[in-house]
Amino acid sequence: MKLQLAGQGKDEVLYKAGPFGTVKAIRKNPTVIPDESINPRLAKILQQVAIKKELIVALANSNVREMLEMWFTNIKRVGISNYLIVALDDSTETFCKSKGVPFYRRDPDEGVDNIGKTVRKDANLRKLKPVIVHLNYHPDKSERMKAVIEFYVNGKQNALEHFPDGSE
Repeated sequence: MKLQLAGQGKDEVLYKAGPFGTVKAIRKNPTVIPDESINPRLAKILQQVAIKKELIVALANSNVREMLEMWFTNIKRVGISNYLIVALDDSTETFCKSKGVPFYRRDPDEGVDNIGKTVRKDANLRKLKPVIVHLNYHPDKSERMKAVIEFYVNGKQNALEHFPDGSE
């Protein structure tokens, strides 16, 4: 995996959102210098959608269509335009096209089985905060959501560690 961190340790990376003393987590993640040669198709989409190299991403298949529509409808309603849906099947790709929302169709041959484990356990990726924790279909989804808030809002770096990788 080719990731290159830039700007770590510089003051602009360490500012926080919200009034002083209210937010403990770092506001801005380290800048990633993209390598467009790895995935030119995705790089082109990101140039159009990402604002200041920031992006909100949802991975979805047709099983969560209703939740996905609720998600992007509300994101658009509040004026957020830097979002992208990673369509995991043909039906979701068609749905995104019909709704005029930005999407990237993953190659079905690219493995996704261990992405959550990889992102959550890799020290360099953890610095970027693209944490994956599965919330739906679990009896403890409330506890998982609280842990996500602890991680992102309150800056508790180990908040997600006690959850299993994937759907174990």
